[in-house]
Amino acid sequence: MSRTQMRGFKHPIRMFAPGEAAKDGDRPAERIERNRPIFTKRPKGAEATVRVRDTAELAIPLSQSPTKTALRVAGRVWHNATPDVALAISFLSLFSMRPTMTKHPFVPATGPMTMKLYHIPGSCSLFPHIVALELGIPVDPVRVFYRSQTTEAGEDYSLINPMGYVPSLGLDDGTVLREAAVIAEYLADSRPQHGLVPAHGSMARYRLHEWLAFIGTEIHKGFQPLLQQAQAGAYVDVVRPKLFGRFAFVDLHLQTHRFLMGEQFSIADAYLFTVTRWGSAAWMGRATDIDLTPLNHLRDWFLRVNAMPSVQEAVAFSERR
Repeated sequence: MSRTQMRGFKHPIRMFAPGEAAKDGDRPAERIERNRPIFTKRPKGAEATVRVRDTAELAIPLSQSPTKTALRVAGRVWHNATPDVALAISFLSLFSMRPTMTKHPFVPATGPMTMKLYHIPGSCSLFPHIVALELGIPVDPVRVFYRSQTTEAGEDYSLINPMGYVPSLGLDDGTVLREAAVIAEYLADSRPQHGLVPAHGSMARYRLHEWLAFIGTEIHKGFQPLLQQAQAGAYVDVVRPKLFGRFAFVDLHLQTHRFLMGEQFSIADAYLFTVTRWGSAAWMGRATDIDLTPLNHLRDWFLRVNAMPSVQEAVAFSERR
């Protein structure tokens, strides 16, 4: 066994010959503090590999409690205690190598997933709840009380989402996803056979992103002054006709499309349905001071989506809370 002292490490790096085991007294190298990496937990069994000009590779088991990595260079093994790709790249850069990343096929976790959907009744968290129900993915809805920033279980919600708003999706490995559109896309990608999102890399997928961005920036945010009229004051009179124009654009599109993406319901429809409910119309009820009654194609689409069992279940849950 040979040893070398490398800049940035408190303890020496040990190089072991193939098959040679580390002794109990050997202390592993510490991470380079200036390159402190952050890594996401993955299901046990998944593995990532860093390859360097076909002469070196780092095989990294990505488990929930990883213990070590092994860097194989020219038949020798370099052991290091911090098992993440970011540190491996920093480590390899000390040799002036140019690493490239390859990733082994994802190994899905076995057993049922347990996810918590943090929500507030009447908010945009209805959107991913509709998506989860449509996909048949079980989620545990957890109510958030906005003013106190606590959940119904007494949790401090600011520790779950420092921004304080909903929705958030808590995965069973401790990961938290935020932003309604991201959560919905994550859920839909986990069940691609349902067709709620098009294939990655396709033009249809970019059209989906186009709709999600339009709904989020032009309609969702456009409602904020109407939902907070006391604070917005006269600005409401500026926003209302602009917001109606955005809905008129959607109405024109729906004249020739059954759903936003064509003949199939998508996550974009779930998002649009959620924010359309914040408006007012003879065919919908009254929420804010904007009348969408003249938009007949929007009406037909809204009633079509509203009749879906998953939508009815999500709406009923939200309204009884």
